[in-house]
Amino acid sequence: MKQTPFDELSGRYDVVIVGAGPSGASTAGYLSNALSTLIIDRNSLPRDKPCGGILKEDALDFLRGFDIPDEVFLEPKKIDLKYLDWDNGAELKQNRYLLNVSRLKFDEWLISLIGDYVAYSARTELIDFVERGDHIDVTIEKNNIIKEIKCNYLVGATGASSFVRKRLIKKVPPNNYIAVQEWIKNVDGINEFLYILDREITDFYSWVIPKGNLLLIGSAFPTGDNAYKKRFELLKKKMEEKLEISGPVYKKEAALLIKPRTVRDICLGNHNTLLVGEEAGLISPTTAEGISFALKSGYNCAKAINKMGTVLEAYKDSSNDLIEDIKNKLKKADVLFNPEKRPDLLESEGNGLQRTLQN
Repeated sequence: MKQTPFDELSGRYDVVIVGAGPSGASTAGYLSNALSTLIIDRNSLPRDKPCGGILKEDALDFLRGFDIPDEVFLEPKKIDLKYLDWDNGAELKQNRYLLNVSRLKFDEWLISLIGDYVAYSARTELIDFVERGDHIDVTIEKNNIIKEIKCNYLVGATGASSFVRKRLIKKVPPNNYIAVQEWIKNVDGINEFLYILDREITDFYSWVIPKGNLLLIGSAFPTGDNAYKKRFELLKKKMEEKLEISGPVYKKEAALLIKPRTVRDICLGNHNTLLVGEEAGLISPTTAEGISFALKSGYNCAKAINKMGTVLEAYKDSSNDLIEDIKNKLKKADVLFNPEKRPDLLESEGNGLQRTLQN
């Protein structure tokens, strides 16, 4: 992928992709090199998005056959999952094949896979777009300079900011959350992904993830919760009391995320404007894991555009398995985030695994 000076961008492209995260990079990477493609992102590339940086089994299956560079991974490379149900005083360990990555290095690697036939412009924002029937008029801006571009297909890959989706259907899934996380020193050598359930802290979940000699601690709160800062401090207090986790903060960060409540929160696009990844509502309602959905939806979107037929219908048809996956995870979420129903679910998920129930 080659950076094109803003004033040298073409006035027309077959495809314009807004957002260069995993969903945008996957879309660009699988588009035919016969298509003129532009990808823009409001940030510098590669960007370092606040993220847990865990590749789950679905993402690894999709990436099978790719030679992921060693520098993408952090220690411990393979990481297991441990549920800490603080509501019920229980914990459960699952031996999972999860891989621990640097989100910055992972995104950088994905971008490196995109061919030089794709143009890109960093620190460039989408201002507006209008569908005109046979094309889409796109307005972009960089350094206070406005440029008008025409394209056949516009792909929204802007994550929870939902910039394209807001203008396309005038609404976004109402169940928005803010993820807050801090980086501290891993003094105790924690080597598991701790998944913490505590309704006093949040109705979603909190996490501890080892990242080399650092620990990533965080939680996701409803955006309407004005007390989320106090709840995050409560999380830190409980971690110190229960897990002896504490220390000076090296970095603090936050990001919006979407937690779908129903499959009706999923929108794959309208006409020749298509949505991928989290912007489409494709994100796990149990873990907020979005990388696997981003990679797969980007692939499905690109293949549908390559066929040049009824693109939106082809994209929807190829994404039925993603929607079914979300549907199944929604059923699990209804139980997982209910303290009364949760013990039975954890017991069933723990069959054949090490399990410790606390008094």
